[in-house]
Formats: sequence, C-alpha cells, structure tokens
Amino acid sequence: MVVQCPGVPDAGARLRIVAPTSGASRRGTIVLVTGGDGTRYYRQGTPSVGQMVDAYVSDGLEAVEVAWDAPGIWGGPRARTLACRFATVAQWIMGSLHQPGPGMAFIAQGTSGGAAQIAFGLAHYGIGGFVTYASLSGGPPDCPLCTPPPPAREPLLSGSPQLTYPNTTVRFFLGANDPNSDGTVDAARVYFNAVTSQKSLQVIPNTAHDVEMTAEGQATLLAAERQVLG
Repeated sequence: MVVQCPGVPDAGARLRIVAPTSGASRRGTIVLVTGGDGTRYYRQGTPSVGQMVDAYVSDGLEAVEVAWDAPGIWGGPRARTLACRFATVAQWIMGSLHQPGPGMAFIAQGTSGGAAQIAFGLAHYGIGGFVTYASLSGGPPDCPLCTPPPPAREPLLSGSPQLTYPNTTVRFFLGANDPNSDGTVDAARVYFNAVTSQKSLQVIPNTAHDVEMTAEGQATLLAAERQVLG
C-alpha cells in the first residue's frame, strides 16, 4: 500500500496477513511491527519468532505484519509527524480487515522502534480509540532518529500528548540485559510513568533489547496476549 500523511512524502508498506487457523474461533486482530525503521516482517527475526506469530494465529487472531519500504517509516527526524504513517495503516486495518464484535481484540505489538510506532499512535493520533491492547517491548525510544536541536526534535512527549487510554491496556516489556546504550530503557520508563490509564511493566530475565528474540521473552509476550484474550 501507499500511505499518505500531511507534510511528509508518501511511504510504501507491505502487509503479510495470516488468517486464524482453520477451526479456531476468531478472537480479533494482532498488528505486528519491528524495530529500527520497521522494514522487515516481524516473523523474520528468528524461526522461533515465527512460531510465536503462528501461536497467535492458532489462538484465533488474524496476524497482520507491517513492513515499511526503504528508508522505512521514519526516514527523517520528525518522529511525531512521521508516526502518522503507522496510525494511518492501523486505522485501515481496523476498518478493512478487523472483524469487530463482542470479545474481539485489536492488538498492536512492536519492539523498540516498533513500540515507538504504537506509542506515538496512542499519544498523538488517537489509536487508543480502537486498540484494546498495546504490547510495547524494548522501548519505546524517546524519539527515533531525533538528533537535531529543537524545534526540529519531536520526542514522544512533546506537543500535547494524550496519556489516558480508557479502552487500551498498555503493557511494557524490557529485557533485564538491555544495555540501554541509546537510552531506550530510560525513555520507556518515562512514557510508562506518564501513562495514566491501565498499564504494567515487566522486566524479563536473560533477555536483551529485542525481547521477542529469547525463549523467556516469547513466553512472556504469548502469556500476556492469552491473558488479554481470556
């Protein structure tokens, strides 16, 4: 698809869509986004990450993996403005793929820069109106690619962020072994502290920055998803 947002160039994105396993009761939709510029599919991390995505599908979720065409979703320092791209895709998935109804979850899960895509969407683009569960791991970093001085900087909590999400449970997952060399752990904790609605933060042992890459991280993410589904 081609994603259009005001004031920035159009961005291309590819969606990998896997319907729930045959015979499984449909429980909703899970949107999966990766770190960095978000240019790869979520399941491309490791074979075990792909198995975790398959488990979501077996649980009755339609898995929608979003991969941005180069140079990726950010492609510049204006993170708050550029995050309109993810919010636009999430809204399209909600309106075109998701099957609403009682008990149907709409989940957004991302790691590092992917967590930032979701967090900016919650804080500045109103996706909390339809996202029932946001799973943020290894972040969100404060401001992806945000190196220039103000006013060009657009960190997550700049502007007038929305920090209360009555319809959304926000869960943060950090690796106990995350080196935090770029400040992502500190930034994630700042956002966690700022959120005023239902939230939790869990530190996962034997895990570094990319939470979904370890057995402990995968088990934690999968258990949290199943708790949300009930």
